[in-house]
Amino acid sequence: MDDDSDAASTGNYTKLVIAAAFGGFAGFFLLFPVVPAIAEPLGGPFGAGAATGVLGIGTVGAQLMSPFLLRQLGYKNLFVVGLALLGVPALAYGRGEEVLWLILLITLLRGFGFGILTVVPPALIAGTVSDAVRSSSLGVYGFFMAAAGSLGPAVGLLLFDTSSVLVAVVGGAFPIAGAVLLLVQRIDAPAVLRIGWRQLTFVEAGRLSKLSRPLVGMLPGSIMYAGFYSFVPLWVDGGAPAALATFGLSFALGRLIGGKAEPAWPGLTMLGIGALAAAGGVGLVFISGGIPLIVGSALAGGGVGVMSISSLLEALKTVKEDQLPVATAAWAVSFDSGLAAGGLVLGAVAVVADYDTAFLFAIGLLFLGTYVAMQPSRRVRSRLEEPAD
Repeated sequence: MDDDSDAASTGNYTKLVIAAAFGGFAGFFLLFPVVPAIAEPLGGPFGAGAATGVLGIGTVGAQLMSPFLLRQLGYKNLFVVGLALLGVPALAYGRGEEVLWLILLITLLRGFGFGILTVVPPALIAGTVSDAVRSSSLGVYGFFMAAAGSLGPAVGLLLFDTSSVLVAVVGGAFPIAGAVLLLVQRIDAPAVLRIGWRQLTFVEAGRLSKLSRPLVGMLPGSIMYAGFYSFVPLWVDGGAPAALATFGLSFALGRLIGGKAEPAWPGLTMLGIGALAAAGGVGLVFISGGIPLIVGSALAGGGVGVMSISSLLEALKTVKEDQLPVATAAWAVSFDSGLAAGGLVLGAVAVVADYDTAFLFAIGLLFLGTYVAMQPSRRVRSRLEEPAD
């Protein structure tokens, strides 16, 4: 009876964390392609790119600070803070459309909130469920977050076509609802481990190089991810909501396929296959409209999804068992750094040339990143490594 009660309690706890996190991810993805569209009339392509760039900067900043913030606030309080930062500032978008710097400030705050959201919920689930159900629980969590990412951008664009104020209110309401849900429910969060970036001292000769290769390979994929959501609505004539929905669904499917194929295919080989698919997909998007746009979006999303999961799995192979969280955090920083670069760099290229040139540049980065990642690793000695006796 006690075991059944504990299982039911764990199941309800996981559902609570997933529901609150889903609110945050739904609000994030609803506004992900909308904010560049708000910023573009104020600052041109660079303004649109800067909106995604500062979002990525805030996200990475929060991820880098997460060990310190967890020690200061604990899991539940930090979870609530992240959702509040993601939701409350979003309500000001509808009123601040005439001032670019205000749009960027709001987006920076929301990026910080989203960075917290990428760290706390999976850590809460992993730290509270039993070993027997940890993988399945995290799988359910990943499914719902991927669902938010698949459908949110298209719904956000449709709402934006109706009213910028409406999409701001809806995008802000979802994370706020998640925060309220956490506040009215009890969460017995696990103790905060004394884990931090100083644990990178574990790096032994050669390990730093091996860890960096999949992360370098993933960077162009996340740049393409940010560029697709930021600029495709401004680049293509018609069909943008369908293109974003297709890209998002294919991204989730690509992660699933890449994960299942990994035992049979080396991770870096899968990363290269994903890069080829993404490049070919964006090439089809150049045709614009109709079937090529949808097929291209599917290939691009699936390719980036394969790159995402294969680079994560490859990174996890390079570390010891008790340092997996460090590799996971390093991968998250790499991915979200690419989001920031995708907005800023591709936006700058579009200013100098046009969106066609920006996406050609992104395709070139895909091939360059894959080439660097697949080079033989070099022996690297950490300056923190203790000398041998």
